[in-house]
Amino acid sequence: MPDITDPNVIEFCNKRLRPVSELMVAITYILDQWIEDYKNGVDPILDTHADDDEVVDGSDADGRNTLKKNRRCQGQEQAKQHLDGASAVRHQEDSCFADSASDGNRSSEVGY
Repeated sequence: MPDITDPNVIEFCNKRLRPVSELMVAITYILDQWIEDYKNGVDPILDTHADDDEVVDGSDADGRNTLKKNRRCQGQEQAKQHLDGASAVRHQEDSCFADSASDGNRSSEVGY
């Protein structure tokens, strides 16, 4: 099968697809670290508080929603959904570009 050389496809891939793919890979690594930090740092502390205890972070003064311990389950589920989706994208992206990466590891091309 011949290579794809259409200028519109090449421009889209270079200007739109690859930058977004690289951002998605980057955010996946950020989310991985965020979840790890949460599980090992914040979650054990929250276990010592009542469900309706509020996080005193100044949110009442600047209009943000007040965070409570009982909301962490919603946050954990949302983070898990984002991570699962991002991981699926990362695995797709890795497999799509594996042939073009010299070592098959896309992360080395985007500076991770």
